This record gives sequence, structure tokens and C-alpha cells, in this order.
Amino acid sequence: MDTLQNPLYETNLYVQILQQMAHHFHSVIIYTTMEGIIRYVSPNVKEMFQYEQEKMVGKKISDYLHEKDQLDTKESRRLFQGNGRKNTIRFKKENGSYVWVDVYGYAIDEIGSVKTDGIVWIIKKSIDQEDSMLQSDKLSILGQLAAGIVHEIRNPLTSLKGFIQLMKSDKTYNSEYLRIIETEMEQIDAITKELMIFAKPSDPKFQSCTLQSIFHSCMRLLEGQFFQKRIKIVTDMEDELIRIVCDEQRLRQVFLNLMKNALEAMDHPGKISITIKRKNNEGMFAITDEGSGIPKEMIGKLGQPFLTTKRNGNGLGLMMCYKIVEEHNGRIEVESKEGKGTTFRVFLPLKKVDMK
Repeated sequence: MDTLQNPLYETNLYVQILQQMAHHFHSVIIYTTMEGIIRYVSPNVKEMFQYEQEKMVGKKISDYLHEKDQLDTKESRRLFQGNGRKNTIRFKKENGSYVWVDVYGYAIDEIGSVKTDGIVWIIKKSIDQEDSMLQSDKLSILGQLAAGIVHEIRNPLTSLKGFIQLMKSDKTYNSEYLRIIETEMEQIDAITKELMIFAKPSDPKFQSCTLQSIFHSCMRLLEGQFFQKRIKIVTDMEDELIRIVCDEQRLRQVFLNLMKNALEAMDHPGKISITIKRKNNEGMFAITDEGSGIPKEMIGKLGQPFLTTKRNGNGLGLMMCYKIVEEHNGRIEVESKEGKGTTFRVFLPLKKVDMK
């Protein structure tokens, strides 16, 4: 390490002391000069911030701090002189995101028997700050959800109120009024049922299943609807069963929802393509429709409540899909071209004995 031209590295005592500190405090330890040049980073920096230890040495500590948390040399000396007061700041991770950390800094002039002049940084994640941010995120989502619920339920309630008033003024029996009232009530019922999935989630019941069997069970439920709309299903599946560990009932909800969305996206006869394959250590279920596609600006927002391209949709079904797949340590990828169609890909970890 050419950047380690420092007398401290002439002895293992320096490294041993700082590594013991990292272990004792369950923290990342960084040693810098008073000018902020990093001379040592404890190995657990990889676990907390995903950096390779040696790549940080020689760089400035300021390179890893949020611009609003930067400290100049004079301020560093003032803050870290004495008994190591706590400072809560944002530290940049390898992927470019920031995490709140508590930093205890100690200005020192020797470590062990080695003379030096620098700062030892003891860095640990700020639990209070992260909990506060998480709570803030939850409240924000709750606010969006509440606003969406009010909007979605107010519309059918307004219709119900209007038609009830019409029925009061018109004493004759009107079957069309009753049909509309029934439709609006069904819409409210559908919204409340989907919300219950989030309000009272039960613990998932994981067991060994195959992607093929889940798809075939969904197909049996929907084949009548595909036939009615003259939609042909084209499949590309591996002969060998693709085994995963999942809550079969919940994953069936995901497949059903994506298949229904594909069906509803198509206004004309055509085909829907289903692909079930292995991709490295994951199983992939992909569904491609020939619908009108999703606007590019909406793709990154999919999964948010009440975000939908469907005329009578509410977005809760897709939100549920993202939630369930996340519970299974999987992910959903979306590719769409307006006027051409959309592909949803669900990736799920293979059962370990099935990994190749």
C-alpha cells in the first residue's frame, strides 16, 4: 500500500489496537491525519458501507460525508479535541446512498508507543435517526394511502347518494339505478378487501413449490376469461421443474394479479407470452402482453397505492404483488413500450438444493 507512508504502519501494534477498538465498540474505526487523509480503516467497513478497505486509504474523509456535514480542518480539531463528543452525520455508502451514523472523534498524539497526530473516528449507525426516518417514511406512505382511500371511496359514495336521491324522487322501479348502485358498492367492497391484506397481514407459510405448478393452477382459474377475449397463451417453460420455497397461496395471488392485468391491458384479440426459466440462482416468471404499454414516467412508480393506468383500477393489486415478492426476497422488473406492450418479470430465489 503506497498510500500508507506513515510511521504507524512500521509496527503491527497500531493495526492491532485499532482492530481491537473496532471489535470492542462494534463500530467502524477510521484513523485520519488532522488534514483528514485516511490512514487506516477497520475491515468491517465492508459490512457497514460496502467499501473495500484498501480503496479508502489515502482518500479524504470528506469524500465520504454529505455536503451538509462537511468539516474543515479547523472545525475537526475543535469538534474532536477532548473526550469524543457525539456527532450525527450522513456517511456515503459504496452505492452512493447515505446512511446516518453517530461519530465519536478523538484527537490523539500517539497510539501505543507510536507518536502521531491525527483523529480516530469511531463510527456506528445512528439507530435513533434511522428509526425516526423510517417512522417519517411510514407516516408519509400512510398519508398517501389515506388520501387515496378517501378519493377512491368518495367517488362511488357520491354516485350512491345521487342515485338514492333519484329513486326517492322517482317512485317507479328502475333496474338501471339498482345496477349502478350495486356496481359502486362492489367497487367499495373490492377496495376494502384489498386493503385488509395490508392491515392484517398473516405470517407467510413457506413450503417447497414449483413455478410451473403455481402457473398451471392460475391458468385453470383464468382460461375461461382468456377464451372469451380470444387471447392465446404462448408458453416457454423449462422441462425441469423449478423449485422455490414460498407461501404458495400468496405467490398465486401475485401470478393471478399479473395475469389479470395482462388480460385487461388487451382490448383486442392477441397473445400473452409466459416464460418460466432459471436465471443463475433464481427462478423467473415473466409475462408479456400486447396492450397499450405503460408511460415511461410511471414505470419507476409502479407499486405505489392508487397508481394505475386502468380506468377502474386502484393500484392496490400491484402494490400487493411488490409486497409479497419482497417478502420472498425476490424482485419485480418491468419493461414496457407504449403501443407495443409490457413485460413483468418476477425473480425468486431457487430452493438451495436446486441451485446450480
